[in-house]
Amino acid sequence: MIACPACGFEAADVFAFCPKCAAKLSAPPFTAEERKTVTALCCDLVAFRAMSEAADAEEVGALPGARPR
Repeated sequence: MIACPACGFEAADVFAFCPKCAAKLSAPPFTAEERKTVTALCCDLVAFRAMSEAADAEEVGALPGARPR
């Protein structure tokens, strides 16, 4: 949420202008999330390699157990 500098309305981060008064909103706060190219070694589970080669990196990373805890 971003507070409008003109009227104080709490707008969602997706808005560039305040939906209440149309004032320009500041940029959303910086997020530390970024996409990087990495190399990883893993074993091939049944059909995992074929599935992961056809999917986007975020989809593979979102699979249960795909990320270390």
